[in-house]
Amino acid sequence: MDRVSRNELIKELQIDFMKKFQQNKFITSSAPGRINLIGEHTDYNKGYAMPFGINRWICTIISKRKDKKIKVHSHNFNQDVDVDLNFKLNFKEDWKKYIFGCIKFFTDDYPIETGLNILVGGNIPMGYGLSSSAALEISLLGSLFRIHDLDIEKSILKIAKKVENEVIQVNSGLLDQYASLYAKKNKILLINFDSKNHMQIDYNINEASIILCKSSSRRFLADSKYNERVKECSEALQKINSSLKNNNKINDIDLKDLDLLNENITLKKRLKHVLTENKRVKSMINALNSKNCDLIGKILNQSHESLSLDYESSTSEIDFIINKAKGLKGFYGGRIVGGGFGGCCLVLINDKYKKCFLTDLKKDYYDEYGENLRIQSFELSSGLFVD
Repeated sequence: MDRVSRNELIKELQIDFMKKFQQNKFITSSAPGRINLIGEHTDYNKGYAMPFGINRWICTIISKRKDKKIKVHSHNFNQDVDVDLNFKLNFKEDWKKYIFGCIKFFTDDYPIETGLNILVGGNIPMGYGLSSSAALEISLLGSLFRIHDLDIEKSILKIAKKVENEVIQVNSGLLDQYASLYAKKNKILLINFDSKNHMQIDYNINEASIILCKSSSRRFLADSKYNERVKECSEALQKINSSLKNNNKINDIDLKDLDLLNENITLKKRLKHVLTENKRVKSMINALNSKNCDLIGKILNQSHESLSLDYESSTSEIDFIINKAKGLKGFYGGRIVGGGFGGCCLVLINDKYKKCFLTDLKKDYYDEYGENLRIQSFELSSGLFVD
């Protein structure tokens, strides 16, 4: 299913749904994964980010039942779960936590009286940091809102965040869910997480490609490290406000204010990344508007250096990929993506040299680690679609 279109994916899963539940009247929703061009670890710090949707999706098909059962089928895992409406959140597998967390918090706000048939499936590759979990939340919640004739935008992001924070226990922001909901074809979202507003910017990357490279490093303890960074940023801001006797948000802090954290270099480095990353987001707007791939690449490289040295969310494998890429013809820039602590990096490559670039990079990686470097390329996609 990796290379199928959105409509082909939907059609395949609808056929599966009709065979599984013997029903031909249903609601179908699909939501894309995302790549974040710039603005990493800024969402929970009420900063800025620039993600875009990709042509890989999670699809949910749903219908009402006459009894009080909720029957869920995972197309990808080929597993079924049957529960009553008053189920308890005691699941161990992550995909079940996400699905039933969404259902639980939705029904807390909008009680339902009859059960549901639900099928979920998709083609977002695992381990690439493309936010398949956020796409699952947005797709499922979108279908739940629509089948109960509710305004989809009313509280979909609030429920998704509650699932992440309380069920998955990751203190994340809303970057991934926001992108999966609001993405537009051939556009990049510019999100202000303080005001919770966004605008669309033309993609404007021509004759060059964004490629994702998946390292062999596992995202070990990624969630706990992520939560640790959230706590460190909050503590850093509190210390600065205490010194200034103020109540500033991070966006109100100047780089010179970081000197107030000289007694705690770790906290200083964490906040330095956030402040400079927000500046890089603003610089990226100008780079995209001027269609300047050299400048776009430079900003990406600066972001990676900050994530590696100040936020310390990169790994030796990811740093190796970026450093090797810098010596290859056609490389504009790149950085680690997603929550970090393993996973993937993106590289921006001149299309003229792409084939040779990827061949050489794969060879360098195999020579160093004895494992194959996995590569994925994508097109831009629109966000949540419900029919």
